[in-house]
Amino acid sequence: MIARLTDVNRVYELAGQARIHRYRIAYQPLRDYARSLRRLMRAVGDQYDSLAWREFVRRARGYYHRCLALPLPFHHEALGGRATLAALQEAFESPEIRYSTPADMALEVIQHLEDLVARRDNPLLEKILEIAEREQGDIALVTSETKMQDSIAEELRRYQQTSEIRVVSPERLRDPTAFDVLCVLGTASWYELREQDYIFTAPRAREIHLLRYTFQRDSWEEDRSFTRLSRGSREKPQLLPDEPQEEYVEIEPELPSRSVVEIARRSGTDERYEQEVPAFAVYLEGERATLLEDDDNARVFIIDPREEGDERVQRIPSTSVEPGTFLLLRIDSKERDYILPVANELLGSDAEVLRQAQRRWKEKLRERIKVYGHTWVAERIKESGCEISTPTNVRNWASERFIRHNDKQHFVSVMRYLGFGPEADELWEMMTRIRHAHQEAGHKLRKMLLQHVASMDLSALLDKGYMEFNLPEYQDFRMGAFRVIEVDRRSEEVPEAQIGRLIDLE
Repeated sequence: MIARLTDVNRVYELAGQARIHRYRIAYQPLRDYARSLRRLMRAVGDQYDSLAWREFVRRARGYYHRCLALPLPFHHEALGGRATLAALQEAFESPEIRYSTPADMALEVIQHLEDLVARRDNPLLEKILEIAEREQGDIALVTSETKMQDSIAEELRRYQQTSEIRVVSPERLRDPTAFDVLCVLGTASWYELREQDYIFTAPRAREIHLLRYTFQRDSWEEDRSFTRLSRGSREKPQLLPDEPQEEYVEIEPELPSRSVVEIARRSGTDERYEQEVPAFAVYLEGERATLLEDDDNARVFIIDPREEGDERVQRIPSTSVEPGTFLLLRIDSKERDYILPVANELLGSDAEVLRQAQRRWKEKLRERIKVYGHTWVAERIKESGCEISTPTNVRNWASERFIRHNDKQHFVSVMRYLGFGPEADELWEMMTRIRHAHQEAGHKLRKMLLQHVASMDLSALLDKGYMEFNLPEYQDFRMGAFRVIEVDRRSEEVPEAQIGRLIDLE
């Protein structure tokens, strides 16, 4: 998917030709819901800091912000209105809410939600149909709710004038691919908050239609956001007049946590003591995240749609992951290792015996670390004859991904310290078999991924920002490719089992 020169030239031309049309769309039922929710949030404030109230407000606010970004009929299952209604009704029955002063306000929110989820229309959809009726050329719809792209595309296909519209994520517009028309859902300031206002400052279409409701405030300003956009040109996109406004309803979105520890907690693991490793957070398309080990020796698979042939699937250091690349994760269960099952298959009937031997010495090493710490253990191992023993190396040896040392004498010294001296030679041979199986598994998995990627619609992957799939040879686990949106390099210690898990931030 290497950028064509014609695409790049077209982007430069659009920098001076683009026009931004702003629409503020009235819809009283959603406005009533928003106003009742805002009143409730102000009344609750910090005075009712119970789990029931927090969950009530979180669910109600989440539904509201989905409505702002989705052109789906309000009764549509993908909007989650009925699930939200059921959750709010259940929460209302808790004593903390039902017998509190703001209970009447909570009930009003529920009543407005009941009205909304019964409605089969959507004014955003109606405006998109109107725009598609009069515009010509390639049209794309941009929404921050990237998880809902399939549902949006399915709804648009129901109408002749919108059946060919592509639904794309904001990140898709970082690429030089250009369209004739963009329909952007939500406020420009929301995209600016997420550092995605390049949609407007480096336009990818000659006509950009920005759709938001009349009660949404948009603080984004043309004069501080637009810059000189193309070489040799000082033209700026033409920002056409806004429509009349009414009273704003301010309900700030709940941004995902940016704490590595909080993300680790969301992984849902309940592990007994195990090795902790330094990790950093990677934020993915669709309000998802994962934790990667902060170590140059840790490896992850990525897909690069812009490369050709064998370079499309790469195995790189986790510390080399950056925004825009597509990270491969296992997503079918709490298991997150995609090499392990392939390696075990290669080991055949000996896999369990070999893994038990591996667990035995690693658990002993982790127990020593838990009791005495990395520094003390490193000193004792060095005394046993391993001159490369340091606290950092000891941490590495205790990790799941480490199998054995390159130098047999170093491995024997560690085994001697752990009390496995008489078995050291046999353990060395067993760990060597495991290591070879992992190396072969990595090559085999990459080959399978290359074959699968060759048949994938990579333009759809770029549009959506993520794709889930099964490998034909391993139907028992699913994998996903997810566009990296942000990498937070701040490192914190987390249990090793939480590395590489796909975590939903919503």
